[in-house]
Amino acid sequence: MILEKDIKEKNKKIRELIKKEIKKTTPKISEAKFDVWKSVTKSFAREIELNYFTAGNNAWGGNKLKITEHFYEKFFKDFKKGSFETEGQSKKFKENIYNLLKLSVDKTPQKSEDDRTFPFKQQTKYGQEYALPGKQTFYSNNHNPKNYYYYSYCNKTKIPFFKGPSDQEKIITGKKWEKLFSDAFIYGYLLASVKIICDLGPFEEKKAKPKDPFSDSIIKYKINHFTKVIYNNRYIKKLISDFYEKFYKIDSIRSHNLLDTIENSIYKSKLSHFLFLKGENYYVYDLKNEYSEQYEYDGTGDFFSAIHYEKTKYTEGSKDKRFKKVISEIKRDHKKNISPNLIGSGNGTILSYEQFRFYTLSLSYQTPYTEEQLNINEKDIFIRYAVNLGVQEILFYVMEQIFSPT
Repeated sequence: MILEKDIKEKNKKIRELIKKEIKKTTPKISEAKFDVWKSVTKSFAREIELNYFTAGNNAWGGNKLKITEHFYEKFFKDFKKGSFETEGQSKKFKENIYNLLKLSVDKTPQKSEDDRTFPFKQQTKYGQEYALPGKQTFYSNNHNPKNYYYYSYCNKTKIPFFKGPSDQEKIITGKKWEKLFSDAFIYGYLLASVKIICDLGPFEEKKAKPKDPFSDSIIKYKINHFTKVIYNNRYIKKLISDFYEKFYKIDSIRSHNLLDTIENSIYKSKLSHFLFLKGENYYVYDLKNEYSEQYEYDGTGDFFSAIHYEKTKYTEGSKDKRFKKVISEIKRDHKKNISPNLIGSGNGTILSYEQFRFYTLSLSYQTPYTEEQLNINEKDIFIRYAVNLGVQEILFYVMEQIFSPT
């Protein structure tokens, strides 16, 4: 486990590197550096590891694992079945993902009261016990105002695909970024859908300590071998631009311009330079691996937890009024038992833009940056925010269909 003093020392060196390099010309950032695959497979691996752990340590674990295996196979089979076109497109996949994305305009994936059903009986031999089947998840516009971080909050707004609190809607409309939000959300949703549903290949189970038979399992995913041939970058770009054309009723030139705007922000902006120097992926995850041998930056869940439980990890020395307001609101929410549940926990997460801005510009145990210090265009942070909301929503939907964590 990485010690706090080691993190502080490493981040001090990163800060020195940023000071030295950030004023230079933005380097070309490779797509391999900012890869959504790393974000989504991290969530899948954690759920599989949990299933294997419970199978070996709980009386109901064997049944839970069998249920998961059934829905794992069923989801991918149902979503992708159909013939492949010569240019590598799956008609069934494209139809299914477009239909889901259209539902996302004003709905969120929410759990129903109905149990999932499967075509086999749970085993009770040899001391086994029944496992909870999990609840079905559908896109819904039901509005539950108890916790505005959850997808069940699902607020009605004038911004397509934005279902968060009204005060956040006002921030977006005040900056006239409504269209930009939709463009970026669509990009993140469709990009991640290919990586999750089409790229996800077999996984390998390894032991954290190979010589210890009781050591925890570590899951490593491989990319589907059809990906390079079928679901390549050309396919992804066409999937996104085709949706822009149909959804906005625009021609191919305008749709490709929208795509270029998003990708230039991701790979060629001063924000991407900053993230590159930090060693941070453009696509966020919820929790880091606490027991990793390698240095790993905090996910959004770690970030929120640190603000609540650790006084100075992200808050020391900041004079930015917007940062201070975010810190105050997060602590206030914690006192009211209102907090963002983590991806895979069953409730989904809608972070506010101001929270995401703070997360993006922070470096643990260092004073947070401002856009002016780094010459970052704030619009690029907003694009990252919307892209990641799209990624997290489709990830949540798929995770619920397979694992139904709650």
